[in-house]
Amino acid sequence: MIKKWDIGIIVLLLLLSFIPYLCFKVLIFKDYTATYVLITVEGKPYQKIPLKEEQEKEEIAIQTAYGKNKLVIELDQVSIQDADCPDLLCTEFRPISKVGETITCLPHKLCVEIVGEKQDEEMDTRTY
Repeated sequence: MIKKWDIGIIVLLLLLSFIPYLCFKVLIFKDYTATYVLITVEGKPYQKIPLKEEQEKEEIAIQTAYGKNKLVIELDQVSIQDADCPDLLCTEFRPISKVGETITCLPHKLCVEIVGEKQDEEMDTRTY
């Protein structure tokens, strides 16, 4: 038999479960002044491309020792349109457009990520 306190505890737990979502919403999804497409191969930067709102269709051929991919940037969205990897999973990702989203091609050791910059961002720590 469910008592009043049981219902109160369930409602409280449901409300508390939204705290991580709100923290991520506030801390991670900030309003950025500039966004870039960062392409990395083997964890090393390969190319950094500014992402504009009125972006015309741009195709970028990425040729590495592991293979080749064709990256398409259109209407502030990025996708991999063609690749010569065996599984072609990277071509099945939906287009990315928000800061923090990534597309990876594991056979080619390729990562395409959208990163953001804030103009007035202050340092939050000091390093020596």
